[in-house]
Amino acid sequence: MSFHCAAYYSDISATQSDGELDALQDQILTISNNRFLFRENRRLLWGCAIGSTVYNASISAPSFSNITTPYLSYGIEQSDNPTNLPAVEDWTMSPFSLAAREELSFRTSGTAGGVNEDNYGLLGIEFNPVPAPRTSYYCLRGTSVTPAVANSWTELSVTWQNQLPAGRYAVVGGNAVSVGGVGFRFIIQDQLPRPGGLCSTQFTNQNWKGFSNGYLGNWGEFESFVMPGVEILNETTTADHTFYMTIAKIG
Repeated sequence: MSFHCAAYYSDISATQSDGELDALQDQILTISNNRFLFRENRRLLWGCAIGSTVYNASISAPSFSNITTPYLSYGIEQSDNPTNLPAVEDWTMSPFSLAAREELSFRTSGTAGGVNEDNYGLLGIEFNPVPAPRTSYYCLRGTSVTPAVANSWTELSVTWQNQLPAGRYAVVGGNAVSVGGVGFRFIIQDQLPRPGGLCSTQFTNQNWKGFSNGYLGNWGEFESFVMPGVEILNETTTADHTFYMTIAKIG
């Protein structure tokens, strides 16, 4: 299913209670009052809150008040960056509905005092659900030495391991390994949403199963002569990144 990876970020007091994070500048989504504003009805597939002392995280929109404020019960990473087997709120079996023309906020609470800390909220927003092809999957490796801009989506120059045979390919998963990494996403030509997920900070870390082998469906399609671009969200200016893009040849 085609989806977009969006992020919130704030450098906040470690003792905040239900403090609101700011929507990060995004080339695809509209931002209003530091919140994402959806022009059409959308649905959430997954979510994650990241921060070294975060113990509560929730999303909020005006229409939610008819029932209750939805808290993330599983998707809280109490760390500076995604860890091995990161905690992710999985809504794929029953995607969470978002109403058009409403602002969506992301809130977190922290426990420690004394210093501010980086808090992040990442969401996978469904656009058009497309099932993953049932065929052989190949994992393509790429590298980049482009410095990241801290706490902002940065488009990187990527060298892929080899040239693909002529044809059309579907992206069905991915991962990014970067010290200080938080999130990544692919830029696919002629496609609006930029799908992606959480980064891994070490090669030995395992990522959430949802970012691999078609779990989230078909992320997007490209021709062999127009490779997808890559963006990264990093808490530092690291200039050493490795990407893995799982693909299937479909034409």
